[in-house]
Amino acid sequence: MATAKTENKPAERVELYVPRTGNRDETDAFVSINGVNYLLPRGKTHMVPKAVYDEFMRSEKAKERYMETVASRLSKE
Repeated sequence: MATAKTENKPAERVELYVPRTGNRDETDAFVSINGVNYLLPRGKTHMVPKAVYDEFMRSEKAKERYMETVASRLSKE
């Protein structure tokens, strides 16, 4: 009886540039996916799994929306 082999395909990797911030204390970006942690130095390009790229981009968009909300509320005062 033949059995099918399951292949462990490596996760698709994509290029991610992690920009520097003005905050000197924030030298690395931290991303965690399903209990696996990634510490990505800022100012460099990394090859990361697609899920890490997606989570980093989601986080960056959330930060932008937060800053827009804060700015609009401050301008109303």
